[in-house]
Amino acid sequence: MKPRRMLASPGMQRVAALGLLLTIGCYAYLGAQPVAAGLLGAHDKLGHLAAYGVFAALLWLAAEGRHPWRLFCALALLGAADECYQSLLPGRVADVADLAVDTTAGAVALFLLSRVPDPLRQRLFSTRPWSH
Repeated sequence: MKPRRMLASPGMQRVAALGLLLTIGCYAYLGAQPVAAGLLGAHDKLGHLAAYGVFAALLWLAAEGRHPWRLFCALALLGAADECYQSLLPGRVADVADLAVDTTAGAVALFLLSRVPDPLRQRLFSTRPWSH
């Protein structure tokens, strides 16, 4: 019987997927509040950068780091859906620059996560306790 991998186990994948859904839900809910329009002003791209970096990390964990192109496509579709959703909200507009930041942040995060060294990746996805 194979040893179960801690972060890649079905339970942890579900936790990461649930975390992703909750994070996206909070992002959508908070973004629909009237105070959200213009909240970050000229720095709104930093908010997109942070949010899509977190989305990418949670998606990467949920997918066990596999299929990076599929993960990127999912993030790009999420960004497009986000911009369409924003266009429906009062005081908000869809912005191609926001979509570009969303997809770039997702791509950079996935690229960095894919470069996690093998020994660390093995430790992350192993059930053996970490030794010092």
